[in-house]
Amino acid sequence: MSDIDSDNPTFRIGTTFPSTQKEAAFIRFLIASRQLFAFMKTMQSLTPAATPGQQEQQFCVLFATTASAKEAADAFRDADSNGCFDWIPRTAFGPSLEAARSATDPQNSASIYKRRLTPIRDKASYHWNRNLVAEALQRFALDSYAMYEGDSETRDSSVPLARDIAVEIAGIGRLTAADITLELNEIIVFQGHLLKLAHAVYVVLVRASR
Repeated sequence: MSDIDSDNPTFRIGTTFPSTQKEAAFIRFLIASRQLFAFMKTMQSLTPAATPGQQEQQFCVLFATTASAKEAADAFRDADSNGCFDWIPRTAFGPSLEAARSATDPQNSASIYKRRLTPIRDKASYHWNRNLVAEALQRFALDSYAMYEGDSETRDSSVPLARDIAVEIAGIGRLTAADITLELNEIIVFQGHLLKLAHAVYVVLVRASR
């Protein structure tokens, strides 16, 4: 392929990213970090919920974003274990690399990966745990709920039972709005480190293959 634009070069896939486990691990990380970036941009563009339906929708986006962060974290750890970041300049990228390693440490109970991303991903987002739903139903057994909140005819409504059980399973029911904001900010910072690392490696490898 020809180099059409020196600032945006074209490249041959098989030369730059041959089909090896190391390259596959890196491209997996690139894809996952881009998906997380898209979710974070969506989260940041949301306006404060004005209706019950909007509140429920925002919880759904929050769960999906958190699950995407977990997938990106797993992809980062895989790429790191395959040596994808061994050569990057430590002066420019060392802080982001160490921050990402700390945030994704599965053995550290204080890491966002262990504390928040994994539980939400495994219990209340991309995978809904039926046994936990049953336990929540038992805890809520004596509560009474309206069938809908909001305007069901315009579809701008929520099903409060579904919303509250999801929040309960996710373990965020006792968090205040300020707590959730702090955790979202932590994910935003984490996402920034991953995106910086992904694009640093991507750009260098593409330019080196020209």
